[in-house]
Amino acid sequence: MRRRMVTEAEAVARLLAAGYTPLEPYPGSTSIAWRMQCKTCKAERSIRLNSVKRSVCKHERRLLDTHEQASIVLAEAGYEPVSPYPGSSTLDWQVKCRECGEERTRPLRALRQHPCIHRASPDKQKAEAEAEMRSAGFKPLEPYPGIKTASWKTQCVTCGQPRRVRLRDVEAGYRCGHRGAAGGAEDEAMAAGYEPMEPYPGRAAVMWKTKCVLCGQPRTVNLSMIRAGRRCGHLGMPHAWLKEMMEH
Repeated sequence: MRRRMVTEAEAVARLLAAGYTPLEPYPGSTSIAWRMQCKTCKAERSIRLNSVKRSVCKHERRLLDTHEQASIVLAEAGYEPVSPYPGSSTLDWQVKCRECGEERTRPLRALRQHPCIHRASPDKQKAEAEAEMRSAGFKPLEPYPGIKTASWKTQCVTCGQPRRVRLRDVEAGYRCGHRGAAGGAEDEAMAAGYEPMEPYPGRAAVMWKTKCVLCGQPRTVNLSMIRAGRRCGHLGMPHAWLKEMMEH
């Protein structure tokens, strides 16, 4: 037997009974998605009529009837209103970011899901980024890349070594370890018992001519080996003399 077609009047009645109001004419079939709006929270949804009873709106979005209520939610997202609340979280609302001052016109629902990334004030953003970097001991050698996660070419103001750092890491507490500086490298070598016989080559992985401060034997090591715990075995030193020096 052929199933009876649902009339538009019947479809609308079923929709209203389920707590929705139609936003467009009935599509003519119960298996075609129909755009509708919840009568309680005003959320828009697209549901087939044959499943509307099983798709009762859970009102996941807050009921925002007043400008004051909406402004509270807006503040939580980092914005402040520029114009009166339009009455629905799905309608465009002119607002301003509380941090960078950028004005945006979007529905409250979208503003809550997509916080401002502060691109509206490049001059202010650049100045603040450079100030943050300098306060951490880094001198920028190129313009701010525009985002905190990008590598930024800088120079340590203490040891003078070039450093590529990210602003996000600096804000989290990253600082230069001054390990690339000649003075710092020589101090590390001497502390491990090696006296440099030539200037520090500039990189921890490059071999470096030194001599042991205890046995006087020449040793070629690199800074990475020293940091990993490499020490002279004093193999070129007479055993009795070595034992006497170690005891003293």
